[in-house]
Amino acid sequence: MQASLSVGVFDEGLALDLVRHQAASCAPIARLMTARAVDLANVRSIDEVPGVPTDAFKRVRLAAHPPEEDSVVFLTSGTTSGARGAHPLRRVDTYDAAARLHARAHLQLDRPHTALLLLLDDPASSLGHMGRDLARSFASATTEAFARALDLDAVFAGARGPRPVVVMATSFALVHALDALDGRRCPLPRGSRVMQTGGFKGRSREVSAAELRARICDAFAVPPRSVVAEYGMTELGSQAYEATLVDPSAEHGVLRLPAWCRVSAVDPDTAAPLPRGETGLLRFVDPVNVDGAVVVQTQDLGRALSSTSFELHGRLPGAVPRGCSLAIEELVGR
Repeated sequence: MQASLSVGVFDEGLALDLVRHQAASCAPIARLMTARAVDLANVRSIDEVPGVPTDAFKRVRLAAHPPEEDSVVFLTSGTTSGARGAHPLRRVDTYDAAARLHARAHLQLDRPHTALLLLLDDPASSLGHMGRDLARSFASATTEAFARALDLDAVFAGARGPRPVVVMATSFALVHALDALDGRRCPLPRGSRVMQTGGFKGRSREVSAAELRARICDAFAVPPRSVVAEYGMTELGSQAYEATLVDPSAEHGVLRLPAWCRVSAVDPDTAAPLPRGETGLLRFVDPVNVDGAVVVQTQDLGRALSSTSFELHGRLPGAVPRGCSLAIEELVGR
């Protein structure tokens, strides 16, 4: 199935058509709908569709196409357990086009720049795929400072030259790069910006967002508003960004999705929707997931501030919440 996204609006009819397509082509999603007594022929609101928990991507294949049609299979990091979630894609053109649109706006990628990627060289990483595609699509030149291990010389080399630099890096990689600088400064050219993404899941060391941002600003001589957090998941097709670089009224900690997505929060135990502004588990509706799961239920705590903006408060500690655990059992047919 092919879908046409309108970049300026959320198309609920399209989202529901995609859910129907996925339920007809993917047995686990069909089982979930049956277990919840959801009659997709008569559903009129995407809010009536149960979300597919992210942990389910570790248990069953969630794709509306056969394995022989996979063009790529993105895998989660698997840092907290041996199992890695898998997100098979039949094609990547919609995924890439959506990522370019939203990143271009929030990172000002139309301006001439050099890309500096501090990303692990993992062909199964959706983040690595996105970073390299953005660099190919927009950057004048690219330096990859992380392949298998930190290359400090590449960090300095990537900062030289007249063009602004767009650093795309995981938070964990940035901490190690800053530690390797050991107090030295590596000023980036005027107009440079830093996209930092991801937390410290399964890592022995954690740094707060505010502390990391302050260290980045000091080491690379960029203003705080030019440090832009990105939120993405292997199980999703779209990403969210802080808007501090492009919107004077924007605040750090508030992430914005593309207009074609929706975000809400649900109760961890019952999966019931919560009023806007209340803290719960974040739930995303992402029509870019044409061949996977349009409605994804995460274990990330946060607050939906609007239909496309939210705050992220971290991962829910402990076991899989009851609402997600039940949905996983229904998906796998137990």
